[in-house]
Amino acid sequence: MKRRRFIAALAASLLLMVPFRAQATLPVIDYTAIIQAIAQTLKQIQQYAQQVTAYELQLQQYMAQLKNLAAPVAYLWQTAAQTIAAIQ
Repeated sequence: MKRRRFIAALAASLLLMVPFRAQATLPVIDYTAIIQAIAQTLKQIQQYAQQVTAYELQLQQYMAQLKNLAAPVAYLWQTAAQTIAAIQ
């Protein structure tokens, strides 16, 4: 008798261990997750726009540095040209 109960309990526990698949019939849409994803995407777009603006500013600064670097060279060349012209 005890052996039958043990076998029955063992069989029941083995049946409960088998995973059952749920058959969903209605699609579920998580609107809050969609809204959060859209908000996160908009934040990323704003961050990219700020980054592009920072790159543009940095390029303008580099261009100004190059112009300022070339100015003394042009001045020296002009002074040398004037000196050469004065000597001739």
